[in-house]
Amino acid sequence: MSLLRAISLRELDLSEEELIRLSKAVAELDQDLVEKITRELLEKKVTPSVIIEKGLVKGIREIGSKYESGDFFITELMYGANVFNAGYKILEPHMKKTEDSGEQRTTVILGTVAGDIHSIGKDIVKAMLIAEGFNVHDLGVDVSADAFVAAIKDLKAGIVGVSTLLTSCLACQQELMNKLQGDGLRENVKIFVGGAATTESWAKELGADGWAPTAVEGVRRIAAVTLEVRKS
Repeated sequence: MSLLRAISLRELDLSEEELIRLSKAVAELDQDLVEKITRELLEKKVTPSVIIEKGLVKGIREIGSKYESGDFFITELMYGANVFNAGYKILEPHMKKTEDSGEQRTTVILGTVAGDIHSIGKDIVKAMLIAEGFNVHDLGVDVSADAFVAAIKDLKAGIVGVSTLLTSCLACQQELMNKLQGDGLRENVKIFVGGAATTESWAKELGADGWAPTAVEGVRRIAAVTLEVRKS
């Protein structure tokens, strides 16, 4: 084996070790270490897609598993999403569309409705959807129905997640559904509602395509609906 080949393999081994360290840092909620390792991997020319898949994603999935088993509580789940996003934000400027495997990824739009500035649940869903390979566009908080509709048209989104923590803002979810119907877009997009103010009965009354009691379950149901659509 040539010296150059040996050095190349050694660098690969070191990168694999760092990716394992990164996934553990995410799972252990160590944001400073996540940011440090993510930057180091970029400096070593490891592609963002590999860093996400083999580092950040493994960590956030472990957090989700710990939450479902009762080892983590909502506080850890919330902070875990922040830790994941801290690493992801470092990678975003370096990501290119050409890194995609060629498989068409479902585009998901997320946002908290107008009048509501709560983002915790939405941010958890965002982190876990990214981990599952969705193309996620977060519109943020206090998002009007018109802004949702404009984003759906612009991004040709297949799924929209609409959150609200305030019962006073449920009417904004209804306004969005009415606008989608009026613009002839309703049949082209799956609408999921969530947040503390929502219930399964409200989702049915609204005519939404899905609802879940937790962020983790919401991601699971979005993934299931997406799989059904692809098979049809």
